[in-house]
Amino acid sequence: KIPWLIGIPALVYVVDFIFGYFKRNNLVETAYFERYGENGVSLHFKNPKSWENRSPTSYVYIMCPWISKYEWHAFTMFPEPSKENHSMLCIGASGDWTKQLYDKIEVPCLRQLYIHGPYMTEFSDKAITTSNAIAVATGVGITPTLSLMMNYAGRKRINIIWVVSKLCR
Repeated sequence: KIPWLIGIPALVYVVDFIFGYFKRNNLVETAYFERYGENGVSLHFKNPKSWENRSPTSYVYIMCPWISKYEWHAFTMFPEPSKENHSMLCIGASGDWTKQLYDKIEVPCLRQLYIHGPYMTEFSDKAITTSNAIAVATGVGITPTLSLMMNYAGRKRINIIWVVSKLCR
C-alpha cells in the first residue's frame, strides 16, 4: 500500500507542476526596474494577457535570467497606481539573490524576466470577507498591505500599522 499512498500524490504533484510550468509561465520582455532607497528595488510590468480575470492581490514567482537561470523567488504584487493593467513589486535586498538584484540595478532600466503565477494569497482571501480590516506590516511587508488598500479603497475600512526598524534621518 505504501507505493499507492506515495505514488498517487507524487503523480498529482508532477502533473500539476508540469501543467503550471507551461500554463502559468510568462515572459515579460520590458519589465521596468529602479532602485528604492538604500536597499530596495521596485519592479513594474504590464500584466500578461492570461491574467485578465485574476485578482491583483496575489503573489508571483519571478526568475531573472541575467541573475540566475534556475532560481525562482516569490514576491507579493499589487496594482500599479498610475497605470491600468500593470502590476508592481517592492523587493528588499535582504538575501543573496535580492542583493545581487539591487547591485545590478544601478540606474532605472528595462530588462526581461519570467513570471510564474499569480497565486491568491490567504491575506487577500480573509480581507474580502470582512467590512473592516486591520493590517500590520513590517519593512517590505507593506507590499501586500498596499495591494489590499488599493483594491478595496472606498469599499472597506482598512487601518494600517506599518512598523519600520530604522529611523529616518
